Amino acid sequence: METTRSLLGTLHLATGFIALAAFWVPLFLKKGAKAHRAFGWVFVGAMAVILGSAATMTLSTVIFDGANRNAALFLGFLTLITFSAVWTGVRVLRHKNEPQWLRSRGQLFMLVVIGAAGVGLLWQWWETRFALFFVFGLVGLIIAIPELLALRKPLKVEPRFWWFTHMQNMIVSGMAAHIAFFAFGASRLWPDLYTGQPWWVMLIPWVAPFPIAFAAIALIQRHYRRKFRVAAAAQ
Repeated sequence: METTRSLLGTLHLATGFIALAAFWVPLFLKKGAKAHRAFGWVFVGAMAVILGSAATMTLSTVIFDGANRNAALFLGFLTLITFSAVWTGVRVLRHKNEPQWLRSRGQLFMLVVIGAAGVGLLWQWWETRFALFFVFGLVGLIIAIPELLALRKPLKVEPRFWWFTHMQNMIVSGMAAHIAFFAFGASRLWPDLYTGQPWWVMLIPWVAPFPIAFAAIALIQRHYRRKFRVAAAAQ
């Protein structure tokens, strides 16, 4: 069992390097170009391997290694939101003319699962007072609740909704990949990286990527909405 988990960890880490590199390249390439799509698929393929290995390690840790249960819960939640982001970011490109797909049963089911997982982490925080349970529990609710509440209103679709949905979810999945690397992978490569550090230093790799990713999404949205408006007005 230990040998299998070690091999999975090595595969997970190695593929993580590929995913991190492939994530950044498309950001600086012409959107929709052949090179952009090629590196995008490299990222998606790497993330598929990462998600599969992460899910396997999460289950094996929960079942066979109770001492590391907290870490397994974080890894499991991160795997869940990353899968949702990668899946949505890729699939929406096949539904460019079907905005209702955003409210399909599969998408809604994923939101409910993420929201329920967030509630579960908040419960764990109440039981343990471990700060990261609180942070990630809130993340789950922040992802799920606004989208579920929006179901009460007619779906508002902006031009090129699929473009913005793709962009947002790819950035979120990249954010999750960076969290996983700096929180798990970095300590595997450099075992003494966080040794002797104050508790708040250990929170940085878990928390810092969130505001960075959300700020990046907001800036990119504003830039491209302006760009698309100018292009539409010129036609």
